[in-house]
Amino acid sequence: LGPETQGYFADINAEKIVPSGNDVYVSTGRVIYRWNNKNIVPYDSAALYINCFSVNDKLFVSDYSRGLFLSEQARRVTLPFTEEFRDKEVVSMVPYTNGQILVKARSDKGFYIINNQNYRRLFSPYDDFIDNNIFNVMEATPAGDIVIGTKKTGIVILSSKGELLSAINRHTGLWDDDIIQFSKGNAGNMWVAMNNGIAQVEYPSGFSFYKYAEGVKGGVSSVIRFKGEIYIATTQGCFKLSKNVYTLDNHLHINYFKQLENSGFECNVLFSISPDELLVTSNNGLYRVEGNRLVKILDGRTEGIIRSSFEENRYYVGGEGLIMLTRKGNQWQYEKLQGLNYLVRTIAEDNDGNLWLGTDYLGIYQVLLHGRWNSVAEIKAYESGHGLPSNYEWVDVYKTSRGVLFSTFMGIYRFNNVTGTFLLDDELGLDFSSGEKWVFPVVEDEYKNLWFSCATKGKYEKETGIAFYDSGQEKYAKVSAPFRKIKDFTVECIYPDTGAVAWFGGFDGLIRFDASVPAEDTLGFKTLIRSITIGSDSSVYAGNEFTTDSLTGEKTLIIPTFRYRYNHILFTFAAPFHTGQDEMEYQCFLEGFDKGWQPWEKSDYKDYTYLPEGSYVFHVRARNVFGTISGEATYYFTITPPLYRHWLAYIIYLSVLIAFIYMLLKWRAYVDAQDRIKLERLLAERTEELVKQKERAEELVANILPKDTAEELVSKGHATRKKYKMVTVLFSDVQGFTRIAEHMNPERLLDELDKFFLYFDAVVERLGIEKIKTIGDAYMCAGGIPVKNRTNPIDVVLAAIEIQQYMKVLKTQSQNEWDIRIGVHTGPVIAGVVGAKKYTFDIWGDTVNIASRMESTGQAGEINVSETTHEMVKDYFACEYRGKLPVKYKGEIDMYFIKGILPELSENGDGIHPNREFLNKLQLLRFNDLEELIMTKLDKGLPKNLYYHNVKHTIDVMVQTEILAISEKVTREEMLMLKTAALFHDTGFLIGYDDHEFLSIKMARDILPQYKYTSEQIEVICELIFATKLPPVPKNKMEMIMCDADLDYLGRNDFIPVSQNLFREMYERGKIRSIEEWNRQQYAFINQHNYFTETARKLREINKMEILKELKKMIE
Repeated sequence: LGPETQGYFADINAEKIVPSGNDVYVSTGRVIYRWNNKNIVPYDSAALYINCFSVNDKLFVSDYSRGLFLSEQARRVTLPFTEEFRDKEVVSMVPYTNGQILVKARSDKGFYIINNQNYRRLFSPYDDFIDNNIFNVMEATPAGDIVIGTKKTGIVILSSKGELLSAINRHTGLWDDDIIQFSKGNAGNMWVAMNNGIAQVEYPSGFSFYKYAEGVKGGVSSVIRFKGEIYIATTQGCFKLSKNVYTLDNHLHINYFKQLENSGFECNVLFSISPDELLVTSNNGLYRVEGNRLVKILDGRTEGIIRSSFEENRYYVGGEGLIMLTRKGNQWQYEKLQGLNYLVRTIAEDNDGNLWLGTDYLGIYQVLLHGRWNSVAEIKAYESGHGLPSNYEWVDVYKTSRGVLFSTFMGIYRFNNVTGTFLLDDELGLDFSSGEKWVFPVVEDEYKNLWFSCATKGKYEKETGIAFYDSGQEKYAKVSAPFRKIKDFTVECIYPDTGAVAWFGGFDGLIRFDASVPAEDTLGFKTLIRSITIGSDSSVYAGNEFTTDSLTGEKTLIIPTFRYRYNHILFTFAAPFHTGQDEMEYQCFLEGFDKGWQPWEKSDYKDYTYLPEGSYVFHVRARNVFGTISGEATYYFTITPPLYRHWLAYIIYLSVLIAFIYMLLKWRAYVDAQDRIKLERLLAERTEELVKQKERAEELVANILPKDTAEELVSKGHATRKKYKMVTVLFSDVQGFTRIAEHMNPERLLDELDKFFLYFDAVVERLGIEKIKTIGDAYMCAGGIPVKNRTNPIDVVLAAIEIQQYMKVLKTQSQNEWDIRIGVHTGPVIAGVVGAKKYTFDIWGDTVNIASRMESTGQAGEINVSETTHEMVKDYFACEYRGKLPVKYKGEIDMYFIKGILPELSENGDGIHPNREFLNKLQLLRFNDLEELIMTKLDKGLPKNLYYHNVKHTIDVMVQTEILAISEKVTREEMLMLKTAALFHDTGFLIGYDDHEFLSIKMARDILPQYKYTSEQIEVICELIFATKLPPVPKNKMEMIMCDADLDYLGRNDFIPVSQNLFREMYERGKIRSIEEWNRQQYAFINQHNYFTETARKLREINKMEILKELKKMIE
């Protein structure tokens, strides 16, 4: 639009836009404008209301106050019925049959049908219903049916006589009841625009579906037209087609089928024996239809029924056997075939007058009647063999003009009377050779055509179709494409009706097929290219582009050219055919690349990669569910040659050749270098072998000597002797060993000693005690070496108790009276390695001598300890004083027997096994060793510019933790874990500054197992350390204590200098920019901070408030 018309359009409040010929008309309700591709001008107007309609290439104008006119060149032409539409609002005009026009006026009931000369009215019983639910739009079908869209109740379809044909609304599958507009599709179907979405309504349609909502109850097993009306037999009774219209929830509903009286049971087959008499077989017996009810004529289950070709008054009925039925006058007489008591599904009479019977799982039976009834006739059974496969399950028999068909679960067979065998059918056009395909049912119509439904094992989809019989060629031509629309419908019965109509019944209801309605399988359609993407994401297609010659007007297609690097092309396409979209297949052909059309695929895109340079034409077409192939969509394009064929490329080639020669020379140098590398690799392998041998030697030394001593010996060639201030030495000796050795086999004696000492070794290793040596039956070990610790007296006594208990148990199990004396003493020793070639680790000093005296002066079965050891273990073990021992240069030494662990520190008071309280108490003692280690690491390892997070801060937190823990009455174990967490909480600064809590946790996990902390304790300690991460969010009392101890300085008198140290520390690391910013952060932090424990609040909260006031003054 030009600038002069854009403003004009902006002032138009359009109600309706109507294209007519080359012009477009816009109605505002008062004025009609015309757009002629150049400008928009007023066309017509009215005082009250005006509207326009384009019908049959003519423009009509409806003036509310004057009537309906034909408009030609802005001139109104009066029609013979113009005055009829005065003071009426015409809301719709659409083409009608025979050149007529269908008109709807809002204020009038019914419709007007007008032509050039006159008009007539069409009324319907449903006019009030349509007006009450607000007429919106209408459309007419070629047959003269009127499709009406309403605002409140969906779609109403009337016949040309005003009869209700159908009602389509939310209750019957429509998404919305507010219909906005109709548009006819290529198939003659309706596209419906609703207030909420769009829909396609297949009307008129070759297929009509009748289900429960239409009155069809149960699965349909038989259909027949009787006296001009349709009857159906279902699993719930017998029904008659009788349309009944009713209103429910302000919606029209049509109930098409009405159940006959006395038919509330499973009915099987409908059979007309005369124009006035209809029979129904059922599970309850054989019935006759009388008016709208069933009357029983025979008891018992009945299935198939046929009339004999040899006698009109004879009928054969299948059920629990075979029944011959005749009628004399009004009386029915029957006789049963002897020797056959199985359920007969279907019956067929061949040209010789013999009967063939189909059954479930019992095979095929032939009754040799030869056209005459005989109740004791010969019966032949065919279960398998004779050309029949094994396990073919059910079988149904059907009489056709070309003989009897035998339909089984494995295909259709025919019987050869000459050979007496069954042969697979090869006339219908279905391949049964695989044994996977079956057909049910098969029905021959009056034209000798066969209607059928076929299925394949393992597939849900069915192939329903018709095999047209060519009498001249005496063969069938199978057609199934029109029926692919019902491929998911399981067909149980077929009834070819009159007037090109057929009925299909099944478990899902009833289908009426009308071949006179144009079928979708004959409709043409197009394939469209939706998009073309080159490279990875560049879209280059929005339709083909043309240039137009300004003189001739000829259009020339513009063929796009792509650079070689864009030779990866993705085409996406679609076919606007909306039936069976999931089954749509596409076939592509890239001319210039593919040799021909590619196989059909369901994919709606095609990807080509690494296309060479050249000109191409892309072709794509589609094949719908009916097998119809669409027209092609094409796209022309060209790919330019790559850069490597440019003249610059040849310069590069020359450069590469020169480089190749240069590399060849280099290659010779490389080969020489490779020889040197091989020699070096051989040398490295030999060196590695020597290293492995050295490692094995070091490992052997480590097994003989303590770890530190072995490492020193390996690194220096000798080991320095060390003095230890507190070492606990244990001596043990087997009582009466000499006497036992005199009468015991030497090998057995050594085995027994080996067993003792292996157990002793396991005990001392578990308790961290160093084994020194064994001399005969004597065993010597020492605690507190090579790693110094404070718990070695307790560890050694625990080992002694365990060894003692082991020997007591062994004594009860052995014939020899094994017993042991144990002596223990604590004091200083010198430890080191003796020998130059054969190394031995040993200890010396008075402590060793006194420990040996403790053992030698002890008693069998007792643990004798010195006074020094007693003082260190008396809080853990029950001791019994036993006198003094004179020692040279030492005077007299008090001795004590260890009687066991104190009852309150042992499990169940047994004195043997330490309980949790014992272990916690011991762990607190062991904590002193841990504290010494960590403090040493912090003192030596922390950076000097940690002015706040230094050793002093760790000590402050540990002290405050213990104060708060005591006040909050924690257990001994909780105290241990709190002190340990306080000790470790800043060790992460040894590694890094940021996220030091995680680094502290890592160090705790590495070190604490060495000090016999349990995994549960370590996890709690790690959680306590993590709780100190700001902002503090403790989850339990212990974490509250930890958080309050870490931030204790917030309420201390020395807050200002401590805070200044933290500022200095963070300032040097770029964490804070100025003292003013720091004071504001501190004020905000303290203002939001709360102590968690009651003790911390009592101690620090008041002073914290005073500090807060000071900070506020500093930042104001």
